[in-house]
Amino acid sequence: MKIRNKCDICETEYLAPIDIEWRYELNDFVHRSLQKHSGRPVLWTLGVLQDRSGADSFWYLPEVDLYENDDDPERKNEVDILCMLGGAFFAVEAKLSASSFLNKAGAMERFIKVVRLLRPDVALLAFERYCRDGEDVSETKAKLRGAVSSLAEELSPWTRVEVLVAEDDQDFSDFGVSLGWHGRRVRPSYR
Repeated sequence: MKIRNKCDICETEYLAPIDIEWRYELNDFVHRSLQKHSGRPVLWTLGVLQDRSGADSFWYLPEVDLYENDDDPERKNEVDILCMLGGAFFAVEAKLSASSFLNKAGAMERFIKVVRLLRPDVALLAFERYCRDGEDVSETKAKLRGAVSSLAEELSPWTRVEVLVAEDDQDFSDFGVSLGWHGRRVRPSYR
């Protein structure tokens, strides 16, 4: 919207009101993707990684299907995020809860397989929370520590293992005034 606007039909020029009320509605497709199909952990993880980048390079591919052999589509491997951050290559698995990932048969083995094939600098496990409601958080944390230790042993010395849990981040649900075109990720333009 500009200060001066013109009607497309009658071509009358009018000024934009200074007290205009903006209303936003979330698209149902976007809501379903974020809420029901675990899109939030992926978006949060991308935000955290981008915040880390500062002035360094940052680019990514979300949800990538990788094939060991072009002739055999059944041998597909999936990873949630492939990312380059300041010259380091990240392979990221982002899930809603650590407990659902740890308790899902074969999930850790599939992640290890993908990481071995890709040989990233960092293998990152990212979760929105430790567990679903009603599950024991301390038990899940202990199980996660054990899984990360064994993962680090299997993948070292080439790949560093990291874990991010949004639940540990106090600012996870906050959207400060820096959200938008004038935020901390936007560099000033000098002309």
